Amino acid sequence: MFSTLEGFLDTSDTAPAGDTDFLLAVAELVRSLLAEREFPSLGRLIRHEADRGFYEALAWTMDLVQEAYEHDESMPPCVCELGRSVPGFGMFEQTLGTAADAVKNEIKKKTDGNGEVQEFFNICVYPTQHENIFLVSSENFDTRDNDYISYSLLFTREGIS
Repeated sequence: MFSTLEGFLDTSDTAPAGDTDFLLAVAELVRSLLAEREFPSLGRLIRHEADRGFYEALAWTMDLVQEAYEHDESMPPCVCELGRSVPGFGMFEQTLGTAADAVKNEIKKKTDGNGEVQEFFNICVYPTQHENIFLVSSENFDTRDNDYISYSLLFTREGIS
């Protein structure tokens, strides 16, 4: 159906989201991206699945990522940036099986040249139904009223400390 991420992005809107051939093609693409350690491309794929509401494909993708981290000891930790908004965030969280309580919560500050705090980030890490996959939210608060939340997925073999 498609052999590259670009091919997927170009043709996925015309594919039926729950179609078995479509899901198998997504699985093949995910396996290829994982084998090549193409984590930025994997992040684009995941973001595209979330944007288009391809939740079944997203579930398959997460299962394959989890499988890779369980069975391949050489898989490095990585972060897939999802951006400041995830369409259908409730369904996205439900598909990930995100827990309500964070396993880690920390504050990071950014200061100006005088050491005065200009902004800080409240970073929360939430476990998902997959042992090696975490949803990270980073709430930014600054002195210019440009507050926002950005989201990412953290894949790691080591867990969260």
